[in-house]
Amino acid sequence: VELNASFYRTPAAKTVLGWKQRMSHLPEHFKFVIKMNQYATHKKLLRDPESWWPDFWERMSLLGERMGPILIQLPPRFGYTEANMEAIATLEHVLPDHPFVFEFRHASWKRSHLEDLFTRTGWTVAVTHVNNKPASWTRRKDPWTKLDDGWSDMGIHNRFTYIRLHG
Repeated sequence: VELNASFYRTPAAKTVLGWKQRMSHLPEHFKFVIKMNQYATHKKLLRDPESWWPDFWERMSLLGERMGPILIQLPPRFGYTEANMEAIATLEHVLPDHPFVFEFRHASWKRSHLEDLFTRTGWTVAVTHVNNKPASWTRRKDPWTKLDDGWSDMGIHNRFTYIRLHG
């Protein structure tokens, strides 16, 4: 199950412990996928991780054995540039040895940009299915990604494969 609440704000310790407790009756292999906070991904654009990572990790680590991969969903404006690649590369020295999955929403990212770093770190790129047509109930008229409709797969699945279906 993907925890989307953590995207909007880092939950209080009491909340995280409550989630863990409510999972106690589920099989041991059941884990949460934790969506990285939008402050890190959409506001900071992964820069200055020392300002956002320690608190997020400390809080979410309270899930213990129930903590699965951490999903880093990047905004559509986070296209491939040297500066954006450097922001991702910096994470290699900050993030722990834990399963991470990145979702890129801009078509400028290519396997060749990420393959060496992601192979070295064991990080994964999400396989996504995109439908950019806004839902009939939304006011939004522009597409929510900079990807073509259909499947997007860079083929970088080091520890696991993560599939997301949108729209």
